[in-house]
Amino acid sequence: MRGFDDQGQILKPLPREALYFTGHHVDHEIVDNIEKDCADRLRRMKLKEPRRLLVTMGGAGAQRDLFKAIIDHAIPLIEKDRIALFINLGDHADNWQWLQGQFARQKDIICTHFTWEDTKEFTDSIRQNSARGLHVFLHDNTFHAVYATNYLMRVMDVMMTKPSELAFYPVPKIFNVRVGGHEMWGAIRGAEIGDSTVETRTIPQTLQAVDLLVEADDLLELFCDCIVKNKSIGIYDGAYKSVELATGRKFKRATTSAA
Repeated sequence: MRGFDDQGQILKPLPREALYFTGHHVDHEIVDNIEKDCADRLRRMKLKEPRRLLVTMGGAGAQRDLFKAIIDHAIPLIEKDRIALFINLGDHADNWQWLQGQFARQKDIICTHFTWEDTKEFTDSIRQNSARGLHVFLHDNTFHAVYATNYLMRVMDVMMTKPSELAFYPVPKIFNVRVGGHEMWGAIRGAEIGDSTVETRTIPQTLQAVDLLVEADDLLELFCDCIVKNKSIGIYDGAYKSVELATGRKFKRATTSAA
């Protein structure tokens, strides 16, 4: 329980019978389709399709300078069909107001998706088809706002996020600078198991990581290979194992293969 007391007092540890090792807690449909989704990433890579980059933007506004730099850097690459950029604003409409003000001259290349029906239809349409341009997602409720990232994740090549909850999801990731001190462990974990970059602590480091993931193929190939291997040893099985502990029913994975 270290760090859970706001006065810095040393707390009693949890009892050993309350602790279980499970793994990363990840949605079933994401884990179940790892082989297929990684195969699709490598297929798009070999076809030289625009690299799909998903950026998740929180509501605190603490990283707006970073996001502006990422979009500024990405726009020439979008225009050259090197990147397709996807920005999920969650349910934070004020970020959309800010974004429009920053990029008024580029509004003709922005495609907006502001309902769940549109988000789902668009995402399904690019599973096996090409995607281009700059796409912004904004929803009016927390469930759709959060689940949009989960739903988009499967059709993305790379996700850019601070190393918090999303650090543990099986998608190739660029970690931008953390907001909370505890988030450093998410970046360390992702780098250790090979599905992410290290934490990029400055804007130039973040943009360098974008260029590496766009211009070179070896990192994306490495991340996808590690994700498939990690699944085979149960790293992403935390949700399954938690249900197993709660119900007493033994979890057994069905045999899957890349499509």
